[in-house]
Amino acid sequence: MLGRFCACVVLLSMARFTVCQILYSAMIGGESPELQALKTTVKQLMEELRIIKEILPKKDSCPPNWSSFGSSCYLVNSNPKSYKDAALSCIMQGSKLVEIETQQENSFLKGILKAADYWTGGTDSLSENKWVWPMTGKPLDFNDWGDGEPNDSRNTEDCLEFHSIKVPRNDCLFDTNLGIVSASVEAENLNSLGAP
Repeated sequence: MLGRFCACVVLLSMARFTVCQILYSAMIGGESPELQALKTTVKQLMEELRIIKEILPKKDSCPPNWSSFGSSCYLVNSNPKSYKDAALSCIMQGSKLVEIETQQENSFLKGILKAADYWTGGTDSLSENKWVWPMTGKPLDFNDWGDGEPNDSRNTEDCLEFHSIKVPRNDCLFDTNLGIVSASVEAENLNSLGAP
């Protein structure tokens, strides 16, 4: 697939150069059948290149040690940190704490996480029981709380914890030490970062 992509890019570059030559000639003497055929070929190559670009980035767009899902990359770090330290760690590598928005993303994370608990970006610290993703300000639309959660135990649990094995979502204290799941906004944002 990659070879075909490279061939398309080379052919497209050659075709554009040839089109420029023919266009210059056509300005002098009108449009030739060769120009019409070349325009058709260029359109076909552009469409094929667009299709290949849609397929390729999903597989190879995340740096080493990151996992790809949709248009995002995810990095799992099992070294426990507080919520604030976890968020800072993500920001320092150009990402954010994961924001789980769909059942599909939730299932993907369960598949890549080891048996431990991890921070997500979710919080209700600005307004009690109004859970949001702080980096985007979006409310938590996808609901996967455990029974009786969120319970805001002792009026101090304002962060969203993700259990990979047990009850998926739980509210938790800011200073609890958990693993980290970093997520990029889009995969191409991380191409220059590599592993942390």
